Amino acid sequence: MDEFIEQRRRLARRPRRILMNSDGGDTTQTPDDEPRTPENFLKYRVGALGGSQVDAILDNTAGDFSAFNPERESYDLHLGGGPIHDWAKALIDQGFDGLQIKIDFGRANGIEVFRSFRMNDTHDAKRPELLPQWKKDHPECLLGKSGEIPPYAGGRWSGLDYGIDLVRDKVFRVIQETCTNYDVDGIDLDFYRHPHYFRPQLSGDPVTQDHCDLLTDLLTRIRRMTDEVGRQRGRPLLIVARVFDSVGYSKAIGFDIERWMDEDLVDIIAGGGYDHLEPWENWAELGRRYDVPAFACISASRLKRSRFLDPKSLEATGGWMAKGHPLFSPIWRGEAANALEAGVSGIYTFNLHDPGEDVFWQMGSLETLEGHESLYEFNPGIHAGNWLKGGEKFIKRP
Repeated sequence: MDEFIEQRRRLARRPRRILMNSDGGDTTQTPDDEPRTPENFLKYRVGALGGSQVDAILDNTAGDFSAFNPERESYDLHLGGGPIHDWAKALIDQGFDGLQIKIDFGRANGIEVFRSFRMNDTHDAKRPELLPQWKKDHPECLLGKSGEIPPYAGGRWSGLDYGIDLVRDKVFRVIQETCTNYDVDGIDLDFYRHPHYFRPQLSGDPVTQDHCDLLTDLLTRIRRMTDEVGRQRGRPLLIVARVFDSVGYSKAIGFDIERWMDEDLVDIIAGGGYDHLEPWENWAELGRRYDVPAFACISASRLKRSRFLDPKSLEATGGWMAKGHPLFSPIWRGEAANALEAGVSGIYTFNLHDPGEDVFWQMGSLETLEGHESLYEFNPGIHAGNWLKGGEKFIKRP
């Protein structure tokens, strides 16, 4: 086997406890008078993670392929206005770049930094002020039209239509740009945010194998590029893919994940998010079958549906995500313990924002979870049928 490919595979299989998706919005919670410095930029999402069990930060600044550098191709897809751009401009004026700040932090603290791409973010469907210029210039490349509420695909019209060559070419160039301009450890292709890629899905019609092949061809192109860049720099770039934790559901959306693994197009898979469709034992076994590390994605957007959470208590305390809610850490710990006991390779977190949360020091291993209160139930979430017609049939309870 090619020594470089073997090196990449060894690197992919290195133990990682927690992959922390920064989930964008790094600066949305900062006080208005917060000085725009690299130190303050870091502290609201990742600054306290040194010494934690987070072995990789998956950095996303929010929205479609956003970046903090206006000279990059990705900048015209950046969300418009608001605190993110205020910070971006201030950092740029000082000669800083948001992603590079994170990379430098990671190097100083022994934490890998991956660039996380939301492959089809559609917050702009409900917030038109966020609609990127590229989408305005290419309405023919969108899954729907403004004002439409499709019956499926989350009711969102503004997604990119991956059945169109121009879209896949644009996405490839944005990803290539990061890989060639930043010394990241890898890239995270977040197909879950949001899971709608082809027009038939919006009306409840089947996504075909031909559709799946288009995404696989894009993954093949990305893999070829990352390996080429990796060879040039003498260090592999890894590819993480976040999808549904069900092979059948993923395939119905257009994600041919078994083929991706069989053809060595991804190095790590992460399953889950809004939904948790099958027992984690199935996900762990899938990873072992293809010798690909399989991470369990645990997301606050699903955990808030826990039966342990009384609606009245949530209202009284400001919500489950409020700092100090007594069940916040126990529910996260219970989910992590269940996944690790099932044999997954590690934990991928989403919507877990505060870098000072104690669970970042606990839920990376069963040993460090031992002795702490944990609460668990099989909680599939409520979105399976919203994204995909008949999606509930893919839920497999323990």
